[in-house]
Amino acid sequence: FKGSNGVLLVTPKKGTEAKAKISYNGYVGFQQVTRYPDLMNAYEYATAYNEAIYNTNQWNGVAAYTPEQLEAFRNGSVGTDWWNSTIRDTAPQTAHNLSVTGGTEKTKYYLSLGYMDQEGILKSTDWNYNRYNVRSNVSVEVVKGFTVDFQLSGRYDKRTHPNGAGDLFRQAQMAAPTYSIYANDNPDYWQATGDKPNPVHMSYASEAGYEDRLRREFNGSVGITWKIPYIKGLIAKALVAYDYRNTEWKSWKKEAYEYA
Repeated sequence: FKGSNGVLLVTPKKGTEAKAKISYNGYVGFQQVTRYPDLMNAYEYATAYNEAIYNTNQWNGVAAYTPEQLEAFRNGSVGTDWWNSTIRDTAPQTAHNLSVTGGTEKTKYYLSLGYMDQEGILKSTDWNYNRYNVRSNVSVEVVKGFTVDFQLSGRYDKRTHPNGAGDLFRQAQMAAPTYSIYANDNPDYWQATGDKPNPVHMSYASEAGYEDRLRREFNGSVGITWKIPYIKGLIAKALVAYDYRNTEWKSWKKEAYEYA
């Protein structure tokens, strides 16, 4: 890597002269939102809304919500907690890595395979990340003082989420808690929630469409090291390398219908 004060050389892991050694490293964990503000519930929102109308026009203002509606909001029979209806408390993630290293006096090798799976925090489970990676280093001393090194590495990762998912958190904040998820509580019809789309509706790729981002990387090199005989300390090196990178972004947006 080039830096402002020179070049940083990175030496990848290599095999050693020893019996084959197999190593495994992995973990399973959970992720969660570290902090999120408490929002008004349906009863608090409706009460404040009525108070705002009264304060604006004390003589002719008409309350937006009747006492019967306020009671329904208060006892929880009507209304939606949009954040908790869209976002789950925790989401699992896991990573695994398996490596083999060893060699003889003439041949040394190192091989590593890795996998990572990270689920998103949407209750729809439609926001995910997967990664696969492989690395291989083999060093062969063909004849005394003449060594050939093979280095290969590859990576494939995929990110998927509903189309426009970056706005879901804002939608969950803006949706009025007095609305239900479904219009007239009919699962065939999504409820319109105001200026922003219904966040539960938009959290499903089957409803909103999807965005997929794929990345593929491959790096390979062959290096030759020759300790020139009869001239102590003189070494000749040659390196041939190949790098491949490809990014693919697919986006599909569906028409979303919501009803008042």
